[in-house]
Amino acid sequence: MKSTGIISPCGKSFKPQLLRCRPWKGGYPSRRSAPCTRGLSDFLNAHLIRYSTLVVLISLLLHPVCSIADDAVIVWYSEQETGTEAEKVRYIVTDKFMRLDNGGSEQGFVLLDRQQKKIFNVVPETQTILVIDGNGPSPSAPGAFIIRESESADPKAPRLHGKAIHEIHVSSDTELCYSAVVAPGLHDDVRQAQLEFKQVLAVQQSRVLDRTPSSMRSDCFMIQYLYAPARHLHTGLPVREWSEDGKSRQLLDFQTTLVESSLFELPTGYRQYSPK
Repeated sequence: MKSTGIISPCGKSFKPQLLRCRPWKGGYPSRRSAPCTRGLSDFLNAHLIRYSTLVVLISLLLHPVCSIADDAVIVWYSEQETGTEAEKVRYIVTDKFMRLDNGGSEQGFVLLDRQQKKIFNVVPETQTILVIDGNGPSPSAPGAFIIRESESADPKAPRLHGKAIHEIHVSSDTELCYSAVVAPGLHDDVRQAQLEFKQVLAVQQSRVLDRTPSSMRSDCFMIQYLYAPARHLHTGLPVREWSEDGKSRQLLDFQTTLVESSLFELPTGYRQYSPK
């Protein structure tokens, strides 16, 4: 996965790794090629188990022999940076986390802990985790700094799952910085998680701003990475994004499903460090 702000690249597998256990629908939770594919009654009979109280049965239902499931929305984007080929990036969003990867559970990933306001960049090759702390004041533009924003909606444009499409442009006083096509009301949970991700990066960027070469601190740089990195995310879920520095992103697909909670766990034994 291409770098997001100061996030490092991840793996290259594109195969989604969804939950191997389906929700209980009158039988025991299923898992391909696993013993729990039988119905609950068959499972009990096969093991010659007889239970006389409802409490024991409820205990079985609440503790199935498969990974714990989380409700999630999975969104796929095609993302590209200047001079590189586009890559597919998977966003897995729950009420507590957002995970970014290329679809492979064994490769590197980026994890946003929404409650802690922290981003963890996991790199298996070096067994390290970069920790980005988003706690702290959000950077705000000085009074004389100009940020222009325009928004328009074409009533004749095709709708996405019944949602109208809006186009947003964010500019400095002299040039266009970035643009986006968004769908207001489409998967607001994903939109909010992406907004929180941008906010964490902005807080961290403000901490290291004094070490950023002055030649890089253009008005658009300040807008994209500090003062207004997510104006479009206040309006709707991005369908397409592009910026003057050559970065782009386009929505490919999305679905609501169940995923293994282990996808949101950090590996043990990895060295954690923070930007200096």
